[in-house]
Amino acid sequence: MALPTALTVIVVGVFFGVYGLILSDRFHKPSAAVLGATLMVGTGVLSETDLVSAINWTALGVLLGMFIIASSLREAGFFQWMGLRLARSVDAHPVLMYVLLPLLTAGMASLLDIVTVALFIVPLTVEVFDGLGIDPIPFVIAEVLAANVGGIATMVGDPTNVIIGSSPLVKLSFNQFLFNTAPIALAILAVNSSILYLRNHGFLHRDAMRRHRERGPLQLPHPSSAIKDRGLFPRRSLCSPRHSTSRLSHPRLRVVPVERGPRCAGQN
Repeated sequence: MALPTALTVIVVGVFFGVYGLILSDRFHKPSAAVLGATLMVGTGVLSETDLVSAINWTALGVLLGMFIIASSLREAGFFQWMGLRLARSVDAHPVLMYVLLPLLTAGMASLLDIVTVALFIVPLTVEVFDGLGIDPIPFVIAEVLAANVGGIATMVGDPTNVIIGSSPLVKLSFNQFLFNTAPIALAILAVNSSILYLRNHGFLHRDAMRRHRERGPLQLPHPSSAIKDRGLFPRRSLCSPRHSTSRLSHPRLRVVPVERGPRCAGQN
C-alpha cells in the first residue's frame, strides 16, 4: 500500500538524515539508528508493534554469540599466539609471510568478527616487520583485503551476512549460504592475492628478502608468552571450531545444538 505524500517525505527525510549522521563520523552510530527509529514511531509511520517485529532477533543472537567467542579468544591470547606461531614457523620469511598471513586472516575472518581479527593480526604484523626493518604496509593491506574477502565466505563471517541469511525472505541454511558464497570468496581471494603479489614482487624478492638475510637471529616472543591464561586457553581455543561445527551440522541458523564438553567464554 502506497504511503501518503507527507509520510513518504518523512520516511525519505529520516532515511537520508540517519545515513548522513552515520557517514559524518561526528555522531554515535547506534544513537543515530535509535534516533531514526524513534522518529519513525513518533511521526506515526510505524507503530511500536511494527518496530519490534522489524527487529531481526536471530541475527542479534548470532552476533552476540560471535562477539562473546571473539572476546573470549582475545582474552585468552589466541590471536597473538596464532600469529607468533606462524611467524616463528617460517622464520618471518617475507614471501611466505606475505602468502600465509592473508590466508590466516581470511580463514579466521570467515568464522569470527572481521574487525576483531584485523585489530590483532595487523599490530602483530607491524611489530614483526618493524623489527626486521621491512615496510609492513604491503602486508597490512593484503591482510585487510583478505579479512574482508574471508568475511563474505560464511553466514557468520560478517554481520551483513547474518542479516541476509537469517531473513525470512531468503531462508538459506548455513550450508546453503556457504556453498553459494565460499567458491566466490575463494576465487576473489585468489585473484586479489595474485594481483597484490605481482604488484609487490620486486619489493618482496629484493628489498624485503635482502633485509631478511642481513638481519641477525629473529627476536620474537615465544607463542606461549601470548597466552594470558594457561588454564583457560586450551578450552577457549576449542570454542571457535565447536562453534563452526555446530553451524555446519545444524540445518538452520536459528538453533545451535547443545554439546557436552569443555565450556567456553570463561565459564567455571
